[in-house]
Amino acid sequence: MIKKSFWGFNKSELQYNLNSSPFQDIPIPRKAIVFLKKTDEEFREKLFQVGNQVKTGQKLSYSQDSADYVISPVTGKIIDIFSYSDAFGVSYDGITIESKGNDEWDNSFSGKASLDLAINFLENIPGKFSFRKFKNASNKIDTIIINGMDTDLGTTINQEIVKTNSANIKKGIETLKKITGVKNYLLVVPETLREEASHAGAEVKIIPSTFPNGLPAMIIKNLLNKIIPAGGNPEDIGVSVISTESTANIATTFDAKKISVIKALSIVGKDGKITNVKARIGTPISDILAKCNIFLEENDRIILGGPMLGMATYSKDLPIEPDTDAITIQSESESSKVTDYPCINCGECVRICPARIQVNLLGRFAEFGLYEDAEQYDLHSCIECALCAFVCTARRPLMQYIKLAKHEFGLTKISEAVNEQ
Repeated sequence: MIKKSFWGFNKSELQYNLNSSPFQDIPIPRKAIVFLKKTDEEFREKLFQVGNQVKTGQKLSYSQDSADYVISPVTGKIIDIFSYSDAFGVSYDGITIESKGNDEWDNSFSGKASLDLAINFLENIPGKFSFRKFKNASNKIDTIIINGMDTDLGTTINQEIVKTNSANIKKGIETLKKITGVKNYLLVVPETLREEASHAGAEVKIIPSTFPNGLPAMIIKNLLNKIIPAGGNPEDIGVSVISTESTANIATTFDAKKISVIKALSIVGKDGKITNVKARIGTPISDILAKCNIFLEENDRIILGGPMLGMATYSKDLPIEPDTDAITIQSESESSKVTDYPCINCGECVRICPARIQVNLLGRFAEFGLYEDAEQYDLHSCIECALCAFVCTARRPLMQYIKLAKHEFGLTKISEAVNEQ
């Protein structure tokens, strides 16, 4: 089967929220939790353990040369290290830090802006942008797109940053030029932010305010007429996408010589009201909801992210992470219901899919664990916008099936490669 990432697009009626509000500050939490991906057993807990004192901005890793690390968002004492597995079974060490309530900054981050410095300290910058892609010689990146449109419905943080912080976006672009060597920058915003964006030092491009036009794959296709290869990344076609939040934080980090640990996010209450806040990475969900006067009741749904791209979580004690753009709370009556009903072949998922893949067939293969067959039906061309699940007449959890299929197919390929060695 010939694989194409796009060959058409039916516009969704879903509109992005274009009315952003100022940020409210959430106090330093009493306890902060960060997750460090587990590595080889021999490195485990060599550089940190329960009882250690840590400073704000301090790197926590298993070894001096480990590629995986997290940044302490507070000053205090490590009081617990526990095992945690995410929705796909990836294992982490959860590190709980009891905060002193004030900051003593680690001074390891210093020096002029460089790619090595960014890789060694800024992989967990708010907005979660990795600089490692610029170290890969096979990536011929010639364009960086700064996304000023929030990717999911109900989130408005990047729009608010464009509206109020164009000076730091401009400084961030100048720093990115020094770090990456890339000279071509596009700033993507909705029409309502054209004027504010014009002061940010990049060529401004306007995109439609209909979902999913804020997703990187859609931006690249609509603005550059380039298609990300199935299963590939924007870097495969010479493009990198970064949020305005990450861009502004790069500027403040190098200006102050202090790694940014403050995450911007939108809080969407059960009544649909959106509150923009800034909180420490690692702040428990419960702390943020309490400050926003949102109280949970039995069977309320907590979603990390927005209603289309977010994932429900089981605990209000989990923390926000560098890529948590929203917390959405839905009451039981407002939560979307899914079923295990069979596909009725109505074709709604195929008609609305921006990648124009045969979602009806792909969903069936994924549901029954036929992952190699799913791969043959353009599994990796899916851009994970979730419009298929939104319009599904049978209320099938198509997005969850597809994400699971991608994950399991990837594990199969890794296993095959190991067995061939």
